[in-house]
Amino acid sequence: EILNLWGKIEIDTLGLLENKFALNSENKPHLINYLKSLSKLKNDLNITKDSFCGLQETIESVKGLERSLNHSADTLMLKMGNLVDVVNKMQKSIDKILTKGNYYVGQIDDYK
Repeated sequence: EILNLWGKIEIDTLGLLENKFALNSENKPHLINYLKSLSKLKNDLNITKDSFCGLQETIESVKGLERSLNHSADTLMLKMGNLVDVVNKMQKSIDKILTKGNYYVGQIDDYK
């Protein structure tokens, strides 16, 4: 469900970048702030992904301690892997948006 919703955000944002009204002098600063927030979100997703990967390592180390934990650990590892996949797809999507944004508004890092 998250990926479906994020897909809509991506499509709408890419369309917004091509909208002449979004690029006018009154709205452009807001668009740049939005792109900056997406860039920050991408960085925050990296931190989240690193935490998930660390948690996966910890869960993996629990396996074998007690037989009843093995199935739970496997299930949790699968779900954690799915979350990491979602984060990776969101980051790729943000990269796509930022690349297009840089084309339409210039490098967002150049704006303070």
